[in-house]
This record gives sequence, C-alpha cells and structure tokens, in this order.
Amino acid sequence: MMATYQKQIPGGVQDYLQAECYHKRRVERALRETFMMSGYDEVETPSFEYYDVYSESNALKQERMIKFFDPNGRILALRPDFTMPIARLCATRMERAELPLRLCYVGSAFGNDADAQSQRREFTQAGVELLGLPGAKGDAEVIALAIVAMKEAGLTDFQIDIGQVEFFRGLMDQVGMNERDAEQLREYVEQKNELAIELMLKNYPMGGEIKSDLQRLPMLYGGPEVLDEAQAISSHPRCRAAIDNLREVYALLEAFGLSDYVSIDLGMVQAIGYYTGVIFKGMTGALGYPLLTGGRYDHLLRAFGRDLPATGFALGVKEILLSLDSQSALRPQPGVQVLVGADASCVSAAYAYAQKLRGEGIRTAFCLGCLPQQVVSQARQLGVPKAAYADANGVRQLIEVKEGEA
Repeated sequence: MMATYQKQIPGGVQDYLQAECYHKRRVERALRETFMMSGYDEVETPSFEYYDVYSESNALKQERMIKFFDPNGRILALRPDFTMPIARLCATRMERAELPLRLCYVGSAFGNDADAQSQRREFTQAGVELLGLPGAKGDAEVIALAIVAMKEAGLTDFQIDIGQVEFFRGLMDQVGMNERDAEQLREYVEQKNELAIELMLKNYPMGGEIKSDLQRLPMLYGGPEVLDEAQAISSHPRCRAAIDNLREVYALLEAFGLSDYVSIDLGMVQAIGYYTGVIFKGMTGALGYPLLTGGRYDHLLRAFGRDLPATGFALGVKEILLSLDSQSALRPQPGVQVLVGADASCVSAAYAYAQKLRGEGIRTAFCLGCLPQQVVSQARQLGVPKAAYADANGVRQLIEVKEGEA
C-alpha cells in the first residue's frame, strides 16, 4: 500500500519545474554577480545552528523558528535568516579580518511564518552585510547596492522607502512614553492606522501639540521635503540626529544618480529593537508586501562578543520572480538548439561532435542509439503532427552523424 504522503510535499515548500528553476537560477546569478562586482565576498553558513545563535535577536520570534534537537539534547534551529549567522562568523572566524567587511550570500532560509504574507517555510534569500563602516556612508552604499541589484535582476518598476528608527525613539523620549505603550504606538504607526493612534493618544497625558505631531507620523512620507516637516516636529537631539543622517544619506544617493528610486517614510518603524538607525524596504506594484528589507544594526554583534557597526539587506528571490512576472519581464528559457543522433556504428564520432558543439556554446542534446529522423517519424506514427521532442524543447536543428562523417 502506498504511503499516505509519498506523492505530496509539506506545506510551505515547493518544487521548481524546468522553466521556474531556470528563472530562479538566472535571478540568483544576477544578484550574486552584482554583489561580487561591488566588492562583496560570498560566504555560506550552515542550514542549521544552535538556537542560541538566534535567541538574542529581537527581530526573530522563537515560535516562528523551526527547531529540533541534536543527539545530545541541545536545541538546534533551521536558519531563519542570514544576518545572525554572519554576525557569528564575523565575531569568531573573521575576528582578525581587515575592516570594513563586505559579505554577501544567496541561499535558503526557513521559518514557521503561518501568518506571513508568503506562508512559506522555505524561501531563498540573497543579500549583503557591510560590517565596520558606520554612519551615512555605509547606509548609502548598501541602499545604492539594493537599487542596483533590483535593476540587475530585471525589475523596472520598484521603489525604496527609507526611514529612521531613531526619530521615533527620540519622540518617545520627548513625551516620556513607557516601553509597553511605545511598542503599541509603534505598531499602529507602522500599520499607518491613524484612527488607532488617535484613540490611543486621546487620553494620554501630554500636550495637544505633541499629540497632533504624533498623529502626523504615518503621513510623513514623500520626497526630501518630508525631512523639513519632520525637523519642525521635534528639536529633540535624537530626532535631529536622525534627520541629519537621512539628509546625508539622501544627498549621497542623489549624487549617485539614484534618488528617483527613493522615498522618505518616517512612519516606517518596524523592528526598532533590532535596528539602530536607517531602515529601508523595497516595494513593487505587484506585491502588497516588501520584497526587500534592510537597515542599520550597530549593536547586534555585541551578542557574539564583538562591537561593530553594521548594515545590510535581504532580498526575497521568489518575490523578485513574482514581480518580474507581473512586469512581463521573465526571459524565455533557451531551448535545445541542436539534437545530434547516430546509430551504433558511429556513436563515438557523434558524441565527440556533440561535445564540440557544446564547447562552442551551442546547447546540444545527444540521442544515443537513435537518429533524429527516427524521433520525428516515431512521433508522426503516434499521431503527433510535429516532432514532439524537438517542438517541446525548441530544437532548431536535427543532425544525423553517419559513418565517416564529423
């Protein structure tokens, strides 16, 4: 009797068929090449690590990790993201490496994100980590690379939204809001839920002007003029430093010729326990959620015994593919250009000829023990109007190698 799940796959994972796999690998190659040509060296970390590697992160909820035990009873976790393993790597095996470190990766991550938009348990991420370069220069470098990477992957219609978590923190300091209420307000601001913000602040003990300013947070979105609006809201040192940082980052992106891809969003305040400065996300019209997220996380490496400024981003490869499909930007998969066949008398010569064509960059299939004409005639005898294999694989030329040829 057949096993119940023998022909099924678990929820949250998927098979990639020929064309899907071609598109996926093409995007991965484009991203990897872009990162490496920008001076980032690829690293690879294990698919699973001790749970302790991830336990200190405020951005990774433990119930969303896929956990299991090793033979000694220690808790292991499948890699939910790449930033924490790379932070571990940087603080241990690369502790004497020259700074700044520019590292990149392409690989699978895993999670139990049943309530996430994608609802996938295995997903491919590509991204970079820039370690040891503080301030706006590092922020602008990484955001610029994110823009270039999305362009090189084939996207034409996308936008990078940039925020600054220190602006929100400065406002919370200014009004003296406790941590629990600040977190609740942060969620409402992130959701741009203006009604919930108004109701929460209605009876909160603070002046009417600052309440009005806090209610404006979700609307602080647009071009560089938003920074002037934000500066008028608060003169708190943390807020002012955050705005100055964003001005410098925007000016650099403008100098790079990339400001057309950028918007300022001071209502973007996700994961402020994890990020320490600039945050950003990449959006396309095809998706209702980000295909790229990133930001500065200057305190993360302290958990591994090394204090380094750091920033980076992660791209979802599946999200890129969905966006490319919506933009009709997926290139057709190349077919087999030549089918070479031979009978038993000249297999060696035929195979050598096929290898010669492959060496010249011609995609060539080798039909051992059959002739291309036989493939065609057999297909016709079966009632197929055209050569089934040749048509299905885009074969443009059928070559029969005979004795004494090639």
